[in-house]
Amino acid sequence: MMPDDPPSPHPADALIREIIGTGRIVLESEIIAIVERIATAPFDPRMDAIVPMKDRGLTYRGAILGARESALTYHLVKRVVADRQWVEGTSEQECVSDLRRAVREADARVVVYRRRGGSLAAVVTRNRLIPKILGSEAAPWMLIVLAADRGTIITGYQMSSATPPNLPQDALWLR
Repeated sequence: MMPDDPPSPHPADALIREIIGTGRIVLESEIIAIVERIATAPFDPRMDAIVPMKDRGLTYRGAILGARESALTYHLVKRVVADRQWVEGTSEQECVSDLRRAVREADARVVVYRRRGGSLAAVVTRNRLIPKILGSEAAPWMLIVLAADRGTIITGYQMSSATPPNLPQDALWLR
């Protein structure tokens, strides 16, 4: 989102921003709406995401990462090749589908917070992906993050702990 872009008008995105701004008590129906939003939001549509130097040159399915790639392409290559969380052969659509299923797990925890001036909502859940799609460095937890200002999923990955890395102290756990 560019500085002059208006925030996402989606009701759940506005709800996330309001909860972060006020810190108010949240109804279960509102948590359900946030979870559904994360589960159905598009993945970051940017076609020119900056690829960090350490990941440039990674190769996957015949493509070599350059300085700029689509956000989804970079995300997939990072998770399959660099992090080895998903098995070789995983497509962009399969990875996003796995993230969407994880968001809807009954025991998923939901947290909202601000980072670098943006409003975020995240889901933390056990990694229940089937073994045949897990990479050699699969981890027991998953984190899926939605940028409420843009209305898009900005990342999703596996992690070793139930606590997301770099979570601000004032993050609000909704469930």
